[in-house]
Amino acid sequence: MTTVRVYGDFSDPWSWFASLRVDALRRRHPDSPGSARIDVRWRAVIEHPSIWVTPQPRDSDQRARFAALTDWHRGAARSGEPEPPAPRATVPWGEPAVAGYAEAVGAGVGDHVRQLLFDRYWWHDDDIGNPSVVRHLLTVPILHGNSTSDVLSETGDCIALHGGPYTSGAFHRIRAWRRDWEALGCPPLPALVEGTTVTVGLRALDRLGELAGPAGV
Repeated sequence: MTTVRVYGDFSDPWSWFASLRVDALRRRHPDSPGSARIDVRWRAVIEHPSIWVTPQPRDSDQRARFAALTDWHRGAARSGEPEPPAPRATVPWGEPAVAGYAEAVGAGVGDHVRQLLFDRYWWHDDDIGNPSVVRHLLTVPILHGNSTSDVLSETGDCIALHGGPYTSGAFHRIRAWRRDWEALGCPPLPALVEGTTVTVGLRALDRLGELAGPAGV
């Protein structure tokens, strides 16, 4: 079994597409005992942490990523992969989404919550930087998980009032993801790690496609 890690930011359009290809990779290499497969693990990080808890304007580099993704998509998208979402003028506060995802990983529903957060932000314009929005969004998935926390398992509430996680496990998970990403030199996102090889940006999207195998197989 080969393990790869993907670091991504919920507010980044390239990371959104990386998440789609992570799903394709999981479908290509299902968790079946005894089979040769690729174990892909998503690590949520905030590329540009902010002290502001309200959405902030995207800078020119961040805005340019939308056009770059569209250009890349024309030549590299596979059959069935959606068009890139419309550009977003602002960046949401990053902590609530990362906290919710970290709690979801601990509850065994990380993949579902990752997909949900990307979908609700990019296609429904939900403010995933608002703790109340994320708390409401993730209640049902968390209740369907297997968290050992009484608060999470009984109420589904996984976001504290300050926007962080409830459990120490999720707190340490978030710190470990960021520490590991920083140890790599804070590579541009999305970042795909295969052993000692780090592939970043649009090249990471290409590589995820290669790992997933031929489209439609």
